[in-house]
Amino acid sequence: MDVTTFLQLPFTKEFKLLAGENGLINQITGINILDNPNATDWLTPGELILTSGYFFKETPSAMANFLAHFDRLNIAAICIKPQIYLTPLPSALLEECNQRGIPLIEIPYGVAFSKILNTVMNLLSNEVNEANQMALDLNSELLEYGLQGKGIEELKGKLERLLGNPILITNGDWSVLTKTIDAVFTPYLKQQQHHQIFDKESFKHLPENFHHSKHPSNFLLNDQTSGTILPVFFNDITYGYMIVFQKNKALTRQDYLALEQASITIALEIVHQNEKERIQNKVLRDFYRELLFGTHSIEELNTFNIEFDYDIPYTVFIIDFQIANHKEQSLVQQKYEEERMIRKTFAAATFFQHPLFPVIHLFKQGQAIIGLVGRKQANRPNEHLLEVEFFEAFHQYLLADLPKDSFMNFYIGTKQAIENIKESYREAKQILAYQETQKSQIYFARDFYFELFLRQHIQAEAAEGFIEHYLSPLLTWESGSHAYLLETLSVYLNHQLNLATASRDLFIHRNTLRYRIEKIEGLLGYSLDDPRVILSLQLALKLLEEYQKER
Repeated sequence: MDVTTFLQLPFTKEFKLLAGENGLINQITGINILDNPNATDWLTPGELILTSGYFFKETPSAMANFLAHFDRLNIAAICIKPQIYLTPLPSALLEECNQRGIPLIEIPYGVAFSKILNTVMNLLSNEVNEANQMALDLNSELLEYGLQGKGIEELKGKLERLLGNPILITNGDWSVLTKTIDAVFTPYLKQQQHHQIFDKESFKHLPENFHHSKHPSNFLLNDQTSGTILPVFFNDITYGYMIVFQKNKALTRQDYLALEQASITIALEIVHQNEKERIQNKVLRDFYRELLFGTHSIEELNTFNIEFDYDIPYTVFIIDFQIANHKEQSLVQQKYEEERMIRKTFAAATFFQHPLFPVIHLFKQGQAIIGLVGRKQANRPNEHLLEVEFFEAFHQYLLADLPKDSFMNFYIGTKQAIENIKESYREAKQILAYQETQKSQIYFARDFYFELFLRQHIQAEAAEGFIEHYLSPLLTWESGSHAYLLETLSVYLNHQLNLATASRDLFIHRNTLRYRIEKIEGLLGYSLDDPRVILSLQLALKLLEEYQKER
């Protein structure tokens, strides 16, 4: 029973709709009397509220808070007796109800709450008995569909036949999950790179936090089209949405129950599809892991029967992403968000096209994605610039699907022939340590050649000895209360011994810098005018920077 039907009952003909006309399609699933402002947490979605309006009279802000809470709960309507506490009714109350699509209905004087309560409960109880039996039958049928692996396309078709209305099913990012789409949805779809998405900006009215609701919510679009939306919700995760346009007929209580039953089945189908993809990709992951980490020869790798060109050079790169507010989520939600981001990245790579770098391979390693990019063309003088152009374009392409306030970094090794491809991976992995800020960036190993050279050819123990030999007096001094001489030395050398620019960089007087340099020379026992000393000290400072985490 919806609010319109309620207002057409014989005893409600004298009831007056004051505001919230957009919510007349709201379904009534229960009824409750509410005059205690502390009892709002006991309400359930879809209830018809009977009230004297006592708790609306306190303050305008309190009234707004109550209505916001009703909106979040998807309350069907409010029936109010205004003569006792609210005469006249506050204009803010009418405005809030109109804005939120919550019907506000005036009860005529002399109509008892008990009469409304008993009549509505009797009507609903008859619906409930029929609906419960229907839910049991439908649950069995949908479960059978799921066990047979019919897929989301078949489930959508069955629901459309049951409801007599077109349905659109999306994932959590509003991307359409089915191939067949009723033409009625076309004006509200937009193409985003390689997939269609439902434009959520088309909604004129949606309840707050509807994506966490386990019950259908009615919506209104900007062009006044109405419909119903239900999150595909299971185990505290919203896997997507079912959007129903009431094109042919209004939905009944049985229809809403059918949607709720289908929500779980579709969520499980999405989980099942994800698991199938994981199993199918296991062979691919094993191959790429052996290629980059194993000891197999090319002849042994050929036994994997994977289509791969061993005759061209490849550049290995690592994609590392951080999702906003990730730590605030449960472990189940974190895992789901990570897997969703990985699937979107793989899908984007499938559709991304670049004329010079047509070969892209991706696989998951831990929580990162590792990729290989190859090209068949011969080397060119501007080879690196072409590679930079490719990775910048690919990076921007993936960023388009990244959630707001999240970031994604690329760590890119150097191009190597297949027999040296592990070296490219080693370089990409090593430059992970050089991430500077929490924002999306691209890091090329060739830009860190000096740092990687030091890491590769100077072991930690040898670096420690070099640092101690040249910087020990300053390190001892730094452990005291004058922790500034190392910084002074580094800045002074970086400015090619220029007192004026170095003092400005340090925000100290030129004479103060001169005094510090004399102090440093006295502690080290070296003159900073000697080019060999300068080179040795610069190397010692660089090694200190590279290995300081291990000290």
